[in-house]
Amino acid sequence: MTTQEDQDKFASEMDRLSRKLDSRIRPGAVAAGHYIERRHLFKAWVVTAYTDSSNLPGNDVEFTIVPSRVLDRAAERVDFISWLAAQAAILGARSTYVRREEVPPDTWRGGFSYANAIKLIRLWCDQLNPMGVVRWAVEARPLGSVVPSSMSAPEPLPLAAETPAEHALAAMVRSARSAAAQSGQTRTETAKHKEVRFPSDHEFRAYLGTLLERQNRRCKLSGLPLQLAAAVGEGDTEMQASLDRIDSDRHYEPDNLQIVCWFINRWKSDDSSANFRRLLQAVCGTHGTGSA
Repeated sequence: MTTQEDQDKFASEMDRLSRKLDSRIRPGAVAAGHYIERRHLFKAWVVTAYTDSSNLPGNDVEFTIVPSRVLDRAAERVDFISWLAAQAAILGARSTYVRREEVPPDTWRGGFSYANAIKLIRLWCDQLNPMGVVRWAVEARPLGSVVPSSMSAPEPLPLAAETPAEHALAAMVRSARSAAAQSGQTRTETAKHKEVRFPSDHEFRAYLGTLLERQNRRCKLSGLPLQLAAAVGEGDTEMQASLDRIDSDRHYEPDNLQIVCWFINRWKSDDSSANFRRLLQAVCGTHGTGSA
């Protein structure tokens, strides 16, 4: 049972976080929750904490956080997303009600009790303290380790595809998982062994969302605009976003991924990015000079 004291403590911590982010709480929006806006982003919220009756059972607070609005540097956003995922596991983040709102593809969501929501904000504020803190440092955990028994086990966070971009990200995660599951199997030849080296699909998709924005939603190898279809079969399938491993001998892991057009991924196959780019440039350079 939540109390007015819990709500007041949470409101105070949200106000503290807004000051740390050089932001403000949006005035007049307390009925549904608390909205933090960056001062230099006109009417664009960076953190929303919903506290209304739409929240799923057990969630006093449902956070919606947009890393691309919280942090200006793309490289730091990836560390921030990893940090968020680690805290979510420790604090027992739960699934949230998926509201119909237009959000960037790197948006992160998590549901918490008031007590754990306050803990998350305090940990976040500590990371924003410049005195002696390595920002977004995540304590390494062995694979297969579990959340301490004193914490409730987190439910899987949803991979809802609300927008074409989110649909594309979810599809890439599923494709990578499927490819990893089939690796090592013997058919006419043995498929290469590959693993998905992200702690969760939620963190995987958030990483890809940051990568998509870093590439300005363009194919990494050809520079062509990526097609982000809202559903299978829509748009030009050859131009749809496809996840590629830069080094095909390595796994699905940070620093070894790029997003390319589907036809580029098919043509590249297991070739190296450098060699494929060289051949692509050679083709473009001689386009129209050959005989019919």
